[in-house]
Amino acid sequence: MQRLRGLVVALMTVGLMVGLGARSFAGPLLPPLPSFPVAGESKLAEITTPNDYIRIDWIVQPAPSGFPPDWFIYLYQIENTTGTLEGIRSFNVSFSTSPLTIAGVLDGDNLDNIHNLAGEVEPIPGTIDPSDADNYDVFISPTGVSWNIIVGNIPIGNIPKGSQSITLFIIDPRPPMYGVGVAQNSGKQWRTGQTLVQGQFGDPVPVPSPEPATLVLLSLGLGIVGFLRRRTQ
Repeated sequence: MQRLRGLVVALMTVGLMVGLGARSFAGPLLPPLPSFPVAGESKLAEITTPNDYIRIDWIVQPAPSGFPPDWFIYLYQIENTTGTLEGIRSFNVSFSTSPLTIAGVLDGDNLDNIHNLAGEVEPIPGTIDPSDADNYDVFISPTGVSWNIIVGNIPIGNIPKGSQSITLFIIDPRPPMYGVGVAQNSGKQWRTGQTLVQGQFGDPVPVPSPEPATLVLLSLGLGIVGFLRRRTQ
């Protein structure tokens, strides 16, 4: 899918500016998903270490010009705000993909420039590492999309503590629901849902819904649950 990068960069420049303008997304960090554009920040919890989290900034909006008007673009940025020195080697979102699903990465700090949520936690501005789309391997499987950080075509790169990724994207005709996101290193995993540490949870992330009419309504309920849980932490 890397061959689509040039096309998508051009479309994103127009689509993001038209769709978002100078708008600041204030409000809950895990909002409900029925209206667009919508932005949030999800916190993924490490499965063995208490209070060890990373953040995923995300935006969902109608796909940029050049795609059908009822398609969506999902934008993610990994923020390594973990309390340990671990780097992050990969990120995966789980959903039922289709032959129409497109995924890739965008050079530059595209998401940081427009993502502005009250109360979100950010690494030091401009700390993008790795900053080249060629350092990411994107894989679409029947069960989701994964982005792996690579060095010399070998998946051993990482996003170090205090840094963040460039923008990761999915373009899909289906509207969002909240689903599972997982970030990994060789020995650690940060994820959505209840973890092995009692009482520690990770927030869901938006993914294309396999049954739009039913699951978009479900996502509203999950968003409310996530918001209430965040307020109790």
